Amino acid sequence: MPNAGGVGFYIKDNLSYIYIKRDDFCTTNPEFESIWIEIEVPHQHNIVCGLILIYRHPDQNIAKTADYLYKVTEKINKEGKFCFLMGDFNINLLNYNSHSQTEDFVNTLGSYAFHPQILKPTRITYHSATLINNIFFNSLEHHAISGNILCGITDHLPNFLIITKLSI
Repeated sequence: MPNAGGVGFYIKDNLSYIYIKRDDFCTTNPEFESIWIEIEVPHQHNIVCGLILIYRHPDQNIAKTADYLYKVTEKINKEGKFCFLMGDFNINLLNYNSHSQTEDFVNTLGSYAFHPQILKPTRITYHSATLINNIFFNSLEHHAISGNILCGITDHLPNFLIITKLSI
């Protein structure tokens, strides 16, 4: 396995929701790593957080990561749950019109109603600007505010997504 990456969650210990780790989706392999949780929301549909923090190692095959995500999102779609996919995908969405694997990735996720929430570059250096970190959400009915936070700590900008109300 390449010596890079790592995924994890921070979950505040005084939340009123219960969460469980979705071991059926979690994986670590040479191409990427992921961890998933499901948040149990009383009187509503559960939310699967593919706080999927997915980290795809930059020099690994996009197709293997995409195939894994397609299988997971298909299962989530069948479960009828809201889901957030977040992470350093290392797939530059700004290349959507010029890179067929990127186009396939976005279109296939879109076929399961997962749409990118971050639309501006997320990694900015002196030589380039790429959109490789993202948040995908599978609901068009909820009002969301998203963006990047400018900071000088790293060249990867932190992303955020605020859902004003999650309900059915």
